[in-house]
Amino acid sequence: MAGRSSSAANHIADCYCIPLCGTVTNESKLFRLTHDLVDEGARLLRRMRGVAVEDVSSPWAAYLDAIYDGHAPRPYNLSRLSTFYVNSPAWRRKYPGVPNPFKDCWHLQGKQPQCAPTDCDQWLQYLRAQPTEERMDELFVYAWPRIRGGDHNSFDVRLVQLYSKNDASFGREPALPNNSWVEVIRSSNRPYFEEGVVPPNCHDWEPPPRNHYHLGEPLPACWERLASSGGGRFPQGCWARPAPGSGVWLNTGFTEYHQQLPPDLLQRTLDASRRGVDTLQVTFGDPYNGAHAPLMLVTGDGCVGRPQSQPLRACLPERMLRGGWHDRPCGCDENAHYTDLNSVNLHGLETQVPEQQPPPVNPDKPFLTAGAINCRAQPFVPPLEHLHCYVLRYTDLLQSFCRGELAACPWNTLLAHWEQAGRAEGRKFECDHKTPTPSANGTSRHHTSTKRP
Repeated sequence: MAGRSSSAANHIADCYCIPLCGTVTNESKLFRLTHDLVDEGARLLRRMRGVAVEDVSSPWAAYLDAIYDGHAPRPYNLSRLSTFYVNSPAWRRKYPGVPNPFKDCWHLQGKQPQCAPTDCDQWLQYLRAQPTEERMDELFVYAWPRIRGGDHNSFDVRLVQLYSKNDASFGREPALPNNSWVEVIRSSNRPYFEEGVVPPNCHDWEPPPRNHYHLGEPLPACWERLASSGGGRFPQGCWARPAPGSGVWLNTGFTEYHQQLPPDLLQRTLDASRRGVDTLQVTFGDPYNGAHAPLMLVTGDGCVGRPQSQPLRACLPERMLRGGWHDRPCGCDENAHYTDLNSVNLHGLETQVPEQQPPPVNPDKPFLTAGAINCRAQPFVPPLEHLHCYVLRYTDLLQSFCRGELAACPWNTLLAHWEQAGRAEGRKFECDHKTPTPSANGTSRHHTSTKRP
């Protein structure tokens, strides 16, 4: 099949080919996202089922390599995706030249234009000719991160997550064993919620080490007031959502599984922390908009009983995150965004636990909330050893960039060549167990060696 055109590779238009989200406009001409998958998006999702991406020249390969930092496996089954980054200004800034077919739900009242048919064909030609018979009309569309206020063009990369409303048929991960890697999304809801923080005036509960609360025992007095609302403004644990396609990986560690959100969630969280459980998996989690989003609750050290002077933001306190194909470091982005605090937003919290009030509303001073996890926030710098192997493997690079001598190589330029051209050309970057010796035709002969090149 034909690959994407050079114009598509060098310039990414502000348009879409695959719509997943819809919008509605009220009488005040304000628009909001709907929570139902649009019909055209459902049809195209059914065409993606069972499709494996192998062609490195396809736009799908470029999109996946951006998410997984060049480490997306081949073949990659598109059926595993339930989370999709949208073609927003932030995407085009962060991944210049990388195509993206998914509609920007937040675009100028939701009116992003559709791409030309010839451009969309570059994506659709890789999908099934006919949709599968699976039903996709009962999928919930979750927009992430849920940042209120601010300029759309200033947002970081955003995405939509899809999961079935009434069953576990789509977007809800099955129970995972201990020490599994799972893709997640997570953002901060401060100052609405202070995750893992001991509430004010809660002096009769001591934070970990994990030796305090046993399931079934009476809760300390200050926690007893919060138990019926799961902790109120101070829910314990770090809340994340399983989201295949995010490119951000969390290790489950020692994990336990619940199909439904336990009614005694606060007690369960404290007990899990005491017993050394790292995560709680919940297929049908908190009742956000009635859809009970899937949940991964981190209960390890640093996510329960934090002092108020050390509140959590988007990043997790432990080094549990990875990028790439869970084989790269994750540079977690804590950039601040503005959010609007008003009486409507706070009403639910005030009725839950009246004595644990959120910050007072000041319409002239919007609050700053933390950003969202983004594993590409900090550029990954590979070991020099890999750059050595890359240039030794291909004599055209050794000659054109280094004049035939390693000592003369401009390593930053060679790294840029790999990121901008070599990856798309299918060249191998990392070292393997044999040191390559460059040959005259640009291929490589190998000899076994215990030395680094």
